[in-house]
Amino acid sequence: TTSPSADAASLNLYDLCTQGYSFCFATTLVYLENHPPWNRYSVSQLSAVGTTQLGLEYIFRASSPPLTSFCSMRDVLTPGERARSRLAVTVYRRYPEWVRTILWTSVVISCSSMLLSSWATELWQLIVLQGVLCGISNTLICTSRSLLARWRSRR
Repeated sequence: TTSPSADAASLNLYDLCTQGYSFCFATTLVYLENHPPWNRYSVSQLSAVGTTQLGLEYIFRASSPPLTSFCSMRDVLTPGERARSRLAVTVYRRYPEWVRTILWTSVVISCSSMLLSSWATELWQLIVLQGVLCGISNTLICTSRSLLARWRSRR
């Protein structure tokens, strides 16, 4: 078994990799608005990338980011939020044998889309790669992290 501090460290690493970029997109925005080919777009157009990513993470997420994963979903979310967040949780509960596959596939998609966005030259490419693909894959990563934390706390 692992120690509680090791579990907390691994959960914080998950948060850093998945949510860190989403919440710090303003830093990337400063770079994008001052360097070609992105400086031809307005700040509001470039903001669509981070807004899409963070929006998808909030819509499909199992728990809200500032709250600990060790709480039950009933304690953390309002009934409306629970209804919206059921998509990822329902997939994991319906197909528990696919959780590991979905997790690692999501990690590969998230990393690949960030890498491929290095070669993007149009705004729509950034929105698809960093906004949509990272948003959905990071949601699946965070949901599996939440379920894993609950499973470990029960053990």
